[in-house]
Amino acid sequence: MAVDAPLTPKHLIKNSTRIPAELEEWSTNLDMEELEPALRKLSSRVGAGFGRSETSEIIAVVEDMKVEQTRAFRFPIKFENKKADLFVEIFTDDLNSPDVAIYSDPALIKCLV
Repeated sequence: MAVDAPLTPKHLIKNSTRIPAELEEWSTNLDMEELEPALRKLSSRVGAGFGRSETSEIIAVVEDMKVEQTRAFRFPIKFENKKADLFVEIFTDDLNSPDVAIYSDPALIKCLV
């Protein structure tokens, strides 16, 4: 049986990409099994541009990360009927509990707290 090649993450950005200073941050340390529910909660707050496929993309990348790696994603989203950027940064100091930082419009971040 043929196996499909894994898709290349579309929203992965280079570590050298700077996250705009005007964005608000929310961060936490999660157990691996808590990552998907946290991303789904975030998805429920976003109007468009961050749904099931984007959540799956992040999970797939995180599952392949090694200790002491950082990966960041940029998603063009719609929040409260306006365009915004959503950055999700994952750092794995421990493979079973990644550190997650989310950067976006201050009103969206306020919904997560």
